[in-house]
Amino acid sequence: MLVLWLLPLFVSVECTKYVYPAIATATFTGPSIVGSFNFYQDIEGHVRITGAIHTGLEQDIDYKFRFHHGTCSDMGPVKLIHPLNSMNVYGVGTPPIQEIIEGIQLTGHDGIIGFPWVLMNNDRDLACVIIKGQQQ
Repeated sequence: MLVLWLLPLFVSVECTKYVYPAIATATFTGPSIVGSFNFYQDIEGHVRITGAIHTGLEQDIDYKFRFHHGTCSDMGPVKLIHPLNSMNVYGVGTPPIQEIIEGIQLTGHDGIIGFPWVLMNNDRDLACVIIKGQQQ
């Protein structure tokens, strides 16, 4: 009689924990830039942003946003620079914006929750907020 012993094989795998769905907020509270945005990460990992800037912008200026490591007072390396392609300025603000931002995650090792989000024009930084996670 042949007895075969099977030993369990233990493999160490380092993985990144993503939580889907996830939501976060970013609010610009002034004094010059006022607006709020919501971030939603769906079960496929796509991050959609919705929101608007209510006051503080000028027409005919290209605005972009940067995600950073660090804090607003001590910004580390840039994680991602992106324009909001659907962002159009009318008067001093924008109508509602909604689009998917490629290249970011809200949760996990490379998640943006807790990090700075900077609004900038061609010349300078205009405002910085920390992206705050929300319970769902």
